[in-house]
Amino acid sequence: MIAPFWADVDTREFAQTLGSAVYYKITPTAMIVKWENVGYFDMHFDKLNTFQLIITDGTDTLLPAGKNVGFCYGDMAWTTGDITGGGGFGSPATVGVNQGNGVDYFQVGTFNQPTQAFDGPYNNPDGIDWLDNKGMYFSTSASGNNIPPIIINNNICDTIDVYTGDTIRSLAMDSVEFLIGVATPEINQTLNISFSCTEPCAFSTPQIRNTPTYQSFNCKFKASNLPVGLYYVTVTATDDGTPAQQTVETIVIRSSYDPGTVTALSESTDLSASIQHYPNPNSGIFTINQQLEPSELPFLTIYDLMGKKIAEKALQNNSQTIDISEFSKGIYFATISTKSGLIKTLKVVLK
Repeated sequence: MIAPFWADVDTREFAQTLGSAVYYKITPTAMIVKWENVGYFDMHFDKLNTFQLIITDGTDTLLPAGKNVGFCYGDMAWTTGDITGGGGFGSPATVGVNQGNGVDYFQVGTFNQPTQAFDGPYNNPDGIDWLDNKGMYFSTSASGNNIPPIIINNNICDTIDVYTGDTIRSLAMDSVEFLIGVATPEINQTLNISFSCTEPCAFSTPQIRNTPTYQSFNCKFKASNLPVGLYYVTVTATDDGTPAQQTVETIVIRSSYDPGTVTALSESTDLSASIQHYPNPNSGIFTINQQLEPSELPFLTIYDLMGKKIAEKALQNNSQTIDISEFSKGIYFATISTKSGLIKTLKVVLK
């Protein structure tokens, strides 16, 4: 059993009238299931959860090399149905994997309260808000009985944007902060964790939690005086199991503005609301919908994972089809820029 969220989800027909849905897609190499805005048993929708499961055959580029399972979370608000709780809380919900033989299993955590508390996979039950916008990838086909460490990040399902020269979007000018956590799925193991960055002087990793099975770091990338482009933070986590296993994860950070050219952006501007793309993943053909004013001259530039520009195009219509099917399967970044300097970066997955 592979459980991104083992709990009493209510997906009966009535839920669909309230906007709840379960989407799935099956390809020759992957299965994707998304539970969107789902409530809890018995027909309660005052609190809603959104989460996604990806399972591949280990070759699909939808997940990083060496991984065949992905859990990603949106807003999470409840843990328990009416059978063992009330008001959305009670007996803990579980995130993890179980072979069903009583021996081979691991868990990310158990959750039973509306907080952000988290003390590791096997300690006290934790707060459901800790899962908000988190993502994690792992492999269920590791050699022996030792599962490699799991790296958990609030941006692992997307690219992290930092706005060089921007004084409005960043909590601190020219910088972005993000949480990276590392858990060892098995009990009684310890972790060794290291970080590297393509711009080491711009990156810092103060540790905020250190337990035998879970460590977390409040990472900060400061883009002041750096050129625009893609930067990479690599996390390496090694356990002391038998045999010892290692996980390596790369986080992509995109610097979007040139220092000194942008001083501030309007706080009322919300590019997330005015730009959407679908379907995603896709075969290389997708649609961009945008509601920007024509006077903004919206312009699309597409980059590969290494930052190489592969395509560009003016967005002259509110709905425009984009075709990059000639390129290889993988992850690409579509950046929409405007005359006034606003930028939105979208992650595009080619299958």
